[in-house]
Amino acid sequence: MNAVVSSGILASLRIFPKAASYLAVLGPERKEFSMLIVIITTYALSAEIPGFLLNSVYDGGVLNCLSTLEEAVLLASVQPDTGTAKVREILASNSQYLRDVHLNTLLEHCLRRFEQIQNVDASLIHTLLTRIESVRETVGGRSKHPFPRLVEIMGLGSCAFLLGEILTILRSVK
Repeated sequence: MNAVVSSGILASLRIFPKAASYLAVLGPERKEFSMLIVIITTYALSAEIPGFLLNSVYDGGVLNCLSTLEEAVLLASVQPDTGTAKVREILASNSQYLRDVHLNTLLEHCLRRFEQIQNVDASLIHTLLTRIESVRETVGGRSKHPFPRLVEIMGLGSCAFLLGEILTILRSVK
């Protein structure tokens, strides 16, 4: 992501003079507002949009992994041999996603238990399915913004400031 942010900042520096000239319609007395608009736009283009896209793609991968895992766990409840092998395959191929959402140790524990009893345990299957659904809701509902705490902290103050500036401009137009 650092390369994306760096390239976005460099691109925005290249177009900065053009952006400043387009904002000259606000008048010379509003240079600070023009600069603020350029800075916010530069930040959005260089950090927020690429970060949002990267987070969305990653969360999409996690959600796909969870859907595949859920199907395999359901298959394991009906066909223990085939299903547990498929769950083990998913665990191996998607270990990073599963580690990031803290499902890997639960899956390993359940698979070891299934091997011990040489069958599947319905209560463990239910626990796995409940946990997968919980993780799916968490991942699907979380913010895709690259800096969610920054949005919470700065959101209301920034909106109030921008609203005040817009009202000042509207009053000066009359």
